[in-house]
Amino acid sequence: MAVTCHYLDETFHHTTLLLGLTEINGDHSGTSLSKLLLGIINQYDLESKIICITMDNASVNQKMCSKMRDLCPAFIASKQWLGCIAHTIHPAAQDGLKALAIGSPNSTQKTSEDEVS
Repeated sequence: MAVTCHYLDETFHHTTLLLGLTEINGDHSGTSLSKLLLGIINQYDLESKIICITMDNASVNQKMCSKMRDLCPAFIASKQWLGCIAHTIHPAAQDGLKALAIGSPNSTQKTSEDEVS
């Protein structure tokens, strides 16, 4: 699990730091992931400094945020967890393309544009 920190320094320069890169052995549950994340947060004394946590929308990440709420009272999952917008848009775009019957770029399926020319 990779944990990065993004912030503006005193000169308003955007800074990114890698706080932890932990190999996950064994259980990939929300409980075990939340304990790993909280360990990294506590290591840098960031518990009261988190504005939000952004990650993909996998159900295990949602469970991890739920467990974080139990382990870290300062964390409010409903306000501080942001799902990845790309992971939200992609399934919607795929559904839209299916509804329009548009296949992959290599598809041999005819589209309405092919029929016009």
